[in-house]
Amino acid sequence: MKNFNLLRKSERKSVGTTLALTVGSPSFDRRYSRLKHLAFMLLFLLGSLNVWGETATLISALNDIESGESYYIAAHNSDKYYTIPNTTINGQTFTCSEGNISGTTLTPATDAGEFVFTAVPEVDNAYYIYNTNLNKYLVAIGSKKFGYVDNTSSDYGYWTFSTVSSGGFSGAFSVKHSSKTQYLRAFNNSIRCYDSATNQGVYLFVKSTSGGGSTQPTVSVTPENITWEGIAANAEKSEEITVTLSNIEAVMAELSGDNPTAFSIDKEYLEASGKIIVSKNTTTIGNYAATLTISDAETQTKTIALSMEVVADPEPT
Repeated sequence: MKNFNLLRKSERKSVGTTLALTVGSPSFDRRYSRLKHLAFMLLFLLGSLNVWGETATLISALNDIESGESYYIAAHNSDKYYTIPNTTINGQTFTCSEGNISGTTLTPATDAGEFVFTAVPEVDNAYYIYNTNLNKYLVAIGSKKFGYVDNTSSDYGYWTFSTVSSGGFSGAFSVKHSSKTQYLRAFNNSIRCYDSATNQGVYLFVKSTSGGGSTQPTVSVTPENITWEGIAANAEKSEEITVTLSNIEAVMAELSGDNPTAFSIDKEYLEASGKIIVSKNTTTIGNYAATLTISDAETQTKTIALSMEVVADPEPT
């Protein structure tokens, strides 16, 4: 039986559970799944009584950005900071809202959007930017034009950050199906998507605790669907899913839907941001569909739609 080592390090206690199930009974898998989920919820709740915080701390260097953390993106003008609001946009400019600043600590405006930065593997200073309020990714979608989309990676792309002379960071984004690069930059008390880099960088404030509590929990996944077509019956097939946790101690992963046994996953729990590998688990010709659910013990749930077409092996030559 798996050890449920899911409590906060400062609060972990020994929890023992004995489960007696009749292996081979028709309802074994269903009972086991339910008991496993109940045990996960109990242990998670014991270690996650929090009060959400409302302040954020200025990030001064690129190497201070941590993948999976929540940030506010701000413009700077006349010793004031203005944060991107929690709103959708399909235009050039975010009109930002002023927050209160004390030293390097920001109390953001009440409408400030929260963004999780997820590092792109093997690319320096490159991130997917995920708006946790809207559950969408921030991208550049055309000439001087921001947008929000459901998926990134192969569908769109990522932001690559560099330091600018006036302070802050410039983000570059290569627009899909175009040779153009658009830039995330500040302009007075607004933030723009622009077609050339300038020395007016945006500022990042990492969301921090207030009054001893934690910040709002979020889960994001990339990609949000997997489709495999024309996979030979005896061929192997797998794909990685990146799971980013912010202010969450652990999540569980579970397959369900029409054909969950046609797929397999390499792990059922994550105690930090990481990857889950989904693999083909059948040699029978046909079409298969399932859902992979990533969830914590409270309100955060993400689903990944899985579909696969298995065909006959090719004739030997």
